[in-house]
Amino acid sequence: MVNILRRWSQPLMVIIATLVIVSFAVWGPRSYLEGKGGDVLFEFHGRKITREEQQRLSNKVGVYEALNCGYYEALATGDREHPNYPPPEDDYDYSVLNAMVFEHAADEMGIGATEQELAEEISRIPGYQTEGKFDPTRLDRFIQRALQPNGFSKDSLDMFSLGSIRMRKVKELLASTATVTPAEVQGNLIERNQLTEASYVAFKKTDFLAGTAATEDEMKQRYEAKKEQLKTDELRKVHYVSYQTPAPADPAKPATGVEKTKLLQPCVNAAYDLVQAIKKGGKLDEIVATQKADFEKRKANGEAVPVITVGDTEPFTSSDAPEVLEDMPEAAAAVFDLTKEKSTTPHLIGQKGAYVAQLLDGGITEPKQRTYEECKADLEGQIRAEKADEALRKKAEEIQKKIVEAKKAGKSFTEACEAAGVKAEALPAYSQAKRPQGPNGSGVAQAAAKLAPGDVSEFVPTQDGGLIVHVDQRPVVDEKSLAAEQTATMAMLENRRSQAIFREWLKERRHAAGLIPKKPVATQG
Repeated sequence: MVNILRRWSQPLMVIIATLVIVSFAVWGPRSYLEGKGGDVLFEFHGRKITREEQQRLSNKVGVYEALNCGYYEALATGDREHPNYPPPEDDYDYSVLNAMVFEHAADEMGIGATEQELAEEISRIPGYQTEGKFDPTRLDRFIQRALQPNGFSKDSLDMFSLGSIRMRKVKELLASTATVTPAEVQGNLIERNQLTEASYVAFKKTDFLAGTAATEDEMKQRYEAKKEQLKTDELRKVHYVSYQTPAPADPAKPATGVEKTKLLQPCVNAAYDLVQAIKKGGKLDEIVATQKADFEKRKANGEAVPVITVGDTEPFTSSDAPEVLEDMPEAAAAVFDLTKEKSTTPHLIGQKGAYVAQLLDGGITEPKQRTYEECKADLEGQIRAEKADEALRKKAEEIQKKIVEAKKAGKSFTEACEAAGVKAEALPAYSQAKRPQGPNGSGVAQAAAKLAPGDVSEFVPTQDGGLIVHVDQRPVVDEKSLAAEQTATMAMLENRRSQAIFREWLKERRHAAGLIPKKPVATQG
């Protein structure tokens, strides 16, 4: 059955040449080489990638993701839904460039697959399996729901199998250098299972706040000293166009993955087209009216088209984008970059759709000086909080010295705390494998990491007060008890090291392709 399903309509070199690009990362011509003319988005090893080709190749990566064969997962080391397309500078990159680099490098290495390997791959890819076994029915559904909507057919199965095989072979080749010694395994096990038993004294800021007060003179002096900073926020008001995906037939089953990409792409395209038309002198509302008419015709023909909403926002600050722009911080930032000369944002991409905002006449409300009376409550709160912090720190430092002296005199930490008039609390034993519990757990663990058993920390400020930490003991790890974990730990360390080697290999290939600039390049709409 497997052999019947396979088709050889595409020569091997065409398969190898096909590159994978992630759709979210490249919606709209946002590449760092944009502006070279025509419909070319960027170049890679002399090959011009056009917008049309990008769309087809971006569909392919959606299929790889659905296959869950390890190809997409190995390359998606960054945020796959990041709206921008910056060239990566380090390991935190995007699968779009990684996939291109990988295919080119694997081709240069001569990595391919035999007919038998291609035939066997179909039965082992998770996307074609049910409960770990090859399922012909699952394969048929995959062809209908993932391949065909993205412009592929069952004749393309070998193409995806080849990509899966090439990825596995390259990773195995690189992983062969990821050797881990028994000493490293044992050291990792001891480090992860080393218990720490710690005690601490917690101080609460609220206990000191009640005894503070801010005088009228203090508040007035603070007002005069900080007057230039005590102004209202600048406000912006914009005319916006929202292109959102249509509501799902079943609200309980919203579109995800490939289907979400398919619905969201027209929204992004329409928003991008609007921005480009405005740059050529078009009027926003006139262009949108034409788009609406076109969408109505397409909707009548059964197409799923974006839902367009046009309106004006209420005034908002740079840190508080309106809900109609999905509360996106990047939307607020784009709006606050606008001027009278540059009054339209680039197309903005969210989870529900895409957006364009245009600064209204009179849409800028400049900051105004706040009066003393308007600031008085804030000033009082600031001064009281500062006094409480200072009182807390002074008291805690006094107590810390008393505890240290009492310990030198032979008292235990608990006894030293009692003598200093505070109560010690014990934190349940924790380790890297067994994380500390409780509201003070992470703070205690962070301070204890710098201490030897028997040591007392300096005062450690926290968000709601502070801590004094004591490491009671670190029991010796019973290495024999770790024997059962050695095999799994060896595999974990080898996998971690092989992933690091793979990322470094990709980085070197990106450097070789000239895809890593010295500085990030600003995104253009």
